Amino acid sequence: MRPCRLWYAKQLHTKSTPDKIHSLNPSFCLILLTIILTPGFYGAFSRDSNCALSGIVMDAATGELLPGAHIILNQGERGTSSDLHGRFHLERLLSGRYEISVSYIGYAAKKDSVSLVPGQTPHLTIRLKQQPIELQEIAVSAFKSDLLRKVNLSRDVMGSQEIRMTASLVEPDLIRSMA
Repeated sequence: MRPCRLWYAKQLHTKSTPDKIHSLNPSFCLILLTIILTPGFYGAFSRDSNCALSGIVMDAATGELLPGAHIILNQGERGTSSDLHGRFHLERLLSGRYEISVSYIGYAAKKDSVSLVPGQTPHLTIRLKQQPIELQEIAVSAFKSDLLRKVNLSRDVMGSQEIRMTASLVEPDLIRSMA
C-alpha cells in the first residue's frame, strides 16, 4: 500500500510549488477519507438540519384530542402520527418552508404552511372540523336455510308453582324470595 502524501508550501500566501513532502500513515488517510465521504457527516455538523416541529391535533368544536391523526410534510416527504394525547413531534428537519397536511377519519383534512428556523421548534395547535363520511346505501338480505328447518327445537312448559320454586333457588335477592 502506498503512503498518502501531503504537500506543504513554504509560504502560505504564495503560489510556489511545494518543496516539502510529508508521508502519513495509510490507515489514517483511509479513516479521514471515509469520514469526509460519509453522507451524514455534513448534516451532523450543519445547523440547517437542527430544526424540529411539534404540535397537538384536536377537534375544533369540542377540543377533544385526536390520537392517530396523520401529519405529513411536503406531500409525503416526511410524516408522523399523533400519540394517544394528540401530540406529534418531527425532528432533524432542514430549515425552510414546509407545507403541512393533517388528516383524521371523520374530519376534514387541513393544510397549512410553516417556516422552520434553526434552533427553534414551533408548536402548532391544529383544530380539525368534523366531516361525516357519506357512503352509498347498502342492502342487507337473508334467507332461511333448509338445514335450519330440520333442527328440532326443545321446549318445556312450566307451571307457576314450578317457577316459584325455581326462582327461590337462583334468585340473587333473598329478601324478595322470602316474601
